[in-house]
Amino acid sequence: MKIAPKRIARGAAADLKDVQLDDDLKGTIPYYLTVSYTNTGSSALSEPTPQSNFTITLANGTPGKAISLWNSDTLATEPSSPLPEDCDKGGPATLAPGDTTTACQLVMLPKGEPATVAYTDDAGDTLLWKVGDGRATTTEATCWPRTGPLHPSGRT
Repeated sequence: MKIAPKRIARGAAADLKDVQLDDDLKGTIPYYLTVSYTNTGSSALSEPTPQSNFTITLANGTPGKAISLWNSDTLATEPSSPLPEDCDKGGPATLAPGDTTTACQLVMLPKGEPATVAYTDDAGDTLLWKVGDGRATTTEATCWPRTGPLHPSGRT
């Protein structure tokens, strides 16, 4: 699988006003990390969720905490989520060989400047990307590309 972070958007506390957060997350800021992934294998992937292996780290080294949200209102007929479009839906049920998709990971961070995005695969190998110029002072930042091919653990 080929993976890469694409965009980080800073959210607002109001985005999660209807969400009951754990005590350790109160006062943190939501960041929406959009990632892209491509199935480079020869068979379809069933329910791929590589976005759950991404996180964001502040310039001072403090890691963010990735969280997932579920809509428990199964009778809702109109969209009511304040989340960005990529974060308001799940990933695909399957990903055919050669197909690419995007997904979002919600990461909660204390106050500070996001500096790096990290991906840790199931074997524990980690890839890092620098956020913008390392100072994400605007509400959105683009991740600088990692040098070299992006194939965690040597898999293609």
